[in-house]
Amino acid sequence: MTGDKDWYRQAFNTEYLDLYAHRSDAAATEEVAWLSEVVIGGKPRTLLDLGCGAGRHTRALARSGHEVLGIDLSRDLLQRAQEAGGPSHYCRGDMRQLPLANAHFDFVLSLFTSFGYFPTDDENAIVIREVVRVLKRDGEFVLDFLNAPMVRATLVSSTTSSHGDQTMVQQRRISSDGRRVIKRVSLTGPDQDRQWTESVRLFGRDELISMLHAADFTVTEVFGSLDGQRWTSKSPRCVLRAKKR
Repeated sequence: MTGDKDWYRQAFNTEYLDLYAHRSDAAATEEVAWLSEVVIGGKPRTLLDLGCGAGRHTRALARSGHEVLGIDLSRDLLQRAQEAGGPSHYCRGDMRQLPLANAHFDFVLSLFTSFGYFPTDDENAIVIREVVRVLKRDGEFVLDFLNAPMVRATLVSSTTSSHGDQTMVQQRRISSDGRRVIKRVSLTGPDQDRQWTESVRLFGRDELISMLHAADFTVTEVFGSLDGQRWTSKSPRCVLRAKKR
């Protein structure tokens, strides 16, 4: 059995997709519209959707005319992505060791908090170094992450919701050292009881900027959402745009 440090191997499966079925392709199209038009620009680009999951954003970006590859570790999520069809492509891999050529992509996108999963800062920094490796010269990285001050200020400790004949209880807390946000999910129903943990490193904006600079990126802009709003401590997101030096 994998431990909590490998929680992402257990959490992202078909049940995860069913529970979050409200996250639609239509919503994904809206979420990437500003990125595609303003950040990436009008002409077609070569993109990597890092931690693509079931490919919602991958498909949306491909529909905008870009050449997009989605990569994820979850076989279940990738299968769902491939079943959805569309012009995008997918492969399976660990973001700490991408099975991809050097200097291939114009942009790498990490969307919807697909970063900070690993137990040590060194392992998370490896991900950023891999992003540098697969980007072309002057390529760009967009990191869409949670906004740590807002998470700490607004964390709801427990919620219960119904999904058909299943009940989901989510319990959330900040780790004792203040460095991670941890969610314990319990799913109960007539045919199964299942529990899993999600644990994400609670990087602040300045920590992320330092990590990017250390990996030979120049951070050019920081936004508070995926529609280009200015970042503040009360923003819903922390979206960093960084250029490979």
